[in-house]
Amino acid sequence: MPSVTLAGTGKSTTQLGFGCAYLLGRGVDRTESLRILEAAHAAGIRHFDVAPAYGHGFTEALLGEFLRRHGEEVTVTTKYGLHPASSAERFSRSVFRRVPGLSRLLPEPKRRRASYLVADVRRSLEQSLRRFGRRRIDLLLLHEPRLEDLAHEAVREFLEAQRQAGTIGDYGVGGEHTTMPAIYQQRRAYCRVMQFDWSVINTSEQFNFPGAYHIHYRTFAPAARVLEKKFAADPAMAGRWSQAIGLDLKEPGRLKQVLLRASLDRFPGSVALFSTQTAGHIAENVRIAGDDSLKAPAARLQALVEREFPPAEATAGPAR
Repeated sequence: MPSVTLAGTGKSTTQLGFGCAYLLGRGVDRTESLRILEAAHAAGIRHFDVAPAYGHGFTEALLGEFLRRHGEEVTVTTKYGLHPASSAERFSRSVFRRVPGLSRLLPEPKRRRASYLVADVRRSLEQSLRRFGRRRIDLLLLHEPRLEDLAHEAVREFLEAQRQAGTIGDYGVGGEHTTMPAIYQQRRAYCRVMQFDWSVINTSEQFNFPGAYHIHYRTFAPAARVLEKKFAADPAMAGRWSQAIGLDLKEPGRLKQVLLRASLDRFPGSVALFSTQTAGHIAENVRIAGDDSLKAPAARLQALVEREFPPAEATAGPAR
């Protein structure tokens, strides 16, 4: 599998990384979550992404147990900025999603956000280090920050001091792609690393941030749904694209494979994350990342997207 140098750390890791957002979720207990982590490691993945908010606040400790088995060969991103949801908050969001028409009457319950005080960032970092059993975290990202969260220099100065001291390898921001251009333009000093949802059907250049290290997630499944919808509406398009690419894009799973490979090739120095609760999907994604026979079809797919997708349309698609 391709390797990359991770941000400002100088460490080599795998270009394909595993996101831990689905661990300890519905139907995935602690034993199964550890099995999934071990399956990712056995498949060759060496970068793992987590946050204190994942798994109702327990996923960092779970990952820490995994890390103690595998030493410093594994690189890790964690975050600061969102609290784990309380039982009451989880219940409120569940009711909101399940009751038809409720969204027209009430605003969706919001997640509790952390303060952006240096003391709180320091406390979160120290807790993450203890959970991981490490003295250093490779990347620390601010989790879905708002512009006003980044208005003061104190937090950035703290993060820079931790980078200089070696407590963290590097720092940056992570969140939805729609928020990234404004943060990059107005809070550039925080944007050493930028992690956001992106795929090759996001053709707009506003999501290319010079000088920032890119990490992407949602690189293939949402984009595949956008294209599958277009193919269903225009079967001739599916045939034309399949012929141009040299693969049958109507074959189950084929479109996702080519999109994943295209995203890896478009930013070869960056990390692409995926999340799953199925060990078999991990092995398949690793196989795709190392399958050079997909390189030419992926390049042809990207060329088709760039020629036929207006940037505004492509930007809107994967966020759905």
